[in-house]
Amino acid sequence: MSLLSSAVAPAPRYFLGAIDNLLDCPGLISLIGISAVLLSLCVLSLPSVYAQTQSGSATSGEAKGGSATNGGVTITGTCNQCTITNAPQATGGEAASGAATSGNAVGQEATSSISTLVDKGNALFNQGNYDQAITYYDKALGIDPNNKYALYNKGNALFNQGNYDQAITYFDKALAIDPNYKEALIGKGISIGNLGNYTQAIQYYDKALAIDPKDETALNNKGDALAYQGDYTQAIQYFDKALAIDPNFKKALNGKGAALGELGDYTQAIL
Repeated sequence: MSLLSSAVAPAPRYFLGAIDNLLDCPGLISLIGISAVLLSLCVLSLPSVYAQTQSGSATSGEAKGGSATNGGVTITGTCNQCTITNAPQATGGEAASGAATSGNAVGQEATSSISTLVDKGNALFNQGNYDQAITYYDKALGIDPNNKYALYNKGNALFNQGNYDQAITYFDKALAIDPNYKEALIGKGISIGNLGNYTQAIQYYDKALAIDPKDETALNNKGDALAYQGDYTQAIQYFDKALAIDPNFKKALNGKGAALGELGDYTQAIL
């Protein structure tokens, strides 16, 4: 089951003018249907929700693992200062990294309970049951209020409910623990963008890209934000950067097509 969460944005305003142009051009009437498809497919992406299961008593080292299907991570031997390599089935497939537990040390039994609670929350999240998912994330946070993964996941669930202000609060809490938490930076950027502040949203995408210049989600979402600002030429540059990483990235293809259509290049937009 995929742990990627997608927030479907309204059809981009910057492409609506393209439809009027088509209606004024009889030779292009046949393109209307395809252009409408482009309109309906503009989406923004949030990174994955994360799960973690840890055991053992060592204090440092690296642990890798996880399921590409469900994003779970099993770590043995080290937990206090380890690197978690997560394998969620997500766009780009980037790993989450950082301490398995944050703040004060959390005992092995409590850590296991947190993992179980977050896993249950993630299962409900994937079913679209965000209220119940949040209940389990809250239970995990009741054990460790500084668990950045539970904080991020709760922000992600709130985002999918359309509660962008509350989502930002939890992304901020995760970022207070780890300022370089790339997924939380992207999540905050998308939330801010959905509130209409595209300039500030771009600032958070840039922070994420400073950590990982090849994060296709951040590249695509920056392209969307630029397009909403009317900067279609630069938006296309960022869609192209995302497509250079994944030529089949549908969101970037749709975004580029919409931007090309707004620039009047309907042939390339349809291609």
